[in-house]
Amino acid sequence: MSAYERLAPLRPELGAAVQRAAVEEQRTGVDAERELIAQMVWGIGERLAGIDTEAPPASLQHALVQMAVEAGEILLAAGRVLADPAWVLDEANEALRELGGVR
Repeated sequence: MSAYERLAPLRPELGAAVQRAAVEEQRTGVDAERELIAQMVWGIGERLAGIDTEAPPASLQHALVQMAVEAGEILLAAGRVLADPAWVLDEANEALRELGGVR
């Protein structure tokens, strides 16, 4: 199980844990693609840590949109590593179901 798989669902207070998972994955002797994924994951952790949960939702829009874009890029990069386009679609569909509260 990778460090990413051990993470709980993302919340602002888990920013540091996300960054630690990225560093742990980098230490496993990764290839260039996995290194890029780790860097993007670290960036998501940084954005999470910077979210002010007391701020009005509209003020968080830019950070949340950036995290969504980065998450999509991570998903595509992971699909390249796995050489499994069907996995990318399955994961994307699962994420959309979770966002919509549909299981």
